[in-house]
Amino acid sequence: MRNKIAYLNYQVKNEMELKKIIRLDPKLKDINEIEAEKYVQQLKYKFVTIKEKEYPIKLKLLKNPPWVLYYQGDLSLLNKKIISINGSSNPLQYTKTATADLIRILKNDKVIMAGYGNGIAKQVFVSAITNEKKAIAISAYNLDYTQKNDQYLFNILKDKHLVISAAL
Repeated sequence: MRNKIAYLNYQVKNEMELKKIIRLDPKLKDINEIEAEKYVQQLKYKFVTIKEKEYPIKLKLLKNPPWVLYYQGDLSLLNKKIISINGSSNPLQYTKTATADLIRILKNDKVIMAGYGNGIAKQVFVSAITNEKKAIAISAYNLDYTQKNDQYLFNILKDKHLVISAAL
């Protein structure tokens, strides 16, 4: 079932259509199991579907959670206490310093989350890494594209933190 959901998510790419198909065929009998398996084998990244127990509970509580979550790193970070920080992609130096100070004084029981990008987002991740805090990077793009944006930062985040995307 897991592979079929991932394959269907790849084929359809429209949440409303995906829901309709699953509602009409809950066991996904019409999805070719061999094709689904081939698709999953070629994926470069880990994934979890909404039907699996490993799928983060906090995401299941969303009005429209993604059916498939692609990731690299420690998925369990999504089940911890999270503080989200966002800001300008072109921040003032003062804002960067204030962000770095905020992250430095945060307790280690908090995971810091931000969108994967430049500006404050990059400051968030650099400060989290420097201060040995756990971080989650959310990408609006697929992980291949995200990795190309900043290979060095991506590798650190995927090895010791978490990078997630609902995009393929």
